[in-house]
Amino acid sequence: MDLRRNSWFLLLLPLLWAGCSQGELFREEQSFGAGGWHRDQAAEFEVEVQDTTQLLDIGLTLTHGEDYPYSNLWVFVDVETDHGPAVRDTLEFFLSEPSGPWLGKRSGDKLEVSAYYQHGVRLARPGTYRFRIQQGMRRELLPEMFQVEFWVTTIKE
Repeated sequence: MDLRRNSWFLLLLPLLWAGCSQGELFREEQSFGAGGWHRDQAAEFEVEVQDTTQLLDIGLTLTHGEDYPYSNLWVFVDVETDHGPAVRDTLEFFLSEPSGPWLGKRSGDKLEVSAYYQHGVRLARPGTYRFRIQQGMRRELLPEMFQVEFWVTTIKE
């Protein structure tokens, strides 16, 4: 009898755990060529939002190599909807500590750094939101910049 009661608990445990965590609304990545990320090569993501009562975290994960020549990365984020004018934000990603060591998760010779673009926000209206991300460094081609991932998660209140 105790075994049966424990089995039900084990079956319900993943559901209980999922109910307390963040939910993934959107996740997509765009890889760049072997040469790196060119200034004219924008990463574009289209997100459909229906429930505007949900709190959202919106963020980016950048994948770069050990030989990336800078300690940071400037990006331009353009947000466009069907309801109004586009908005442009400028963000700086810190990829290394001031003393030199790289930040983020390492996988072989690649590193991943994640950061929020917006944390705990509610979008104004339901609909399609288009996010366009461009590198904003002085150099036209950024070597060793491999990929940008865009993600949106819901926050449980």
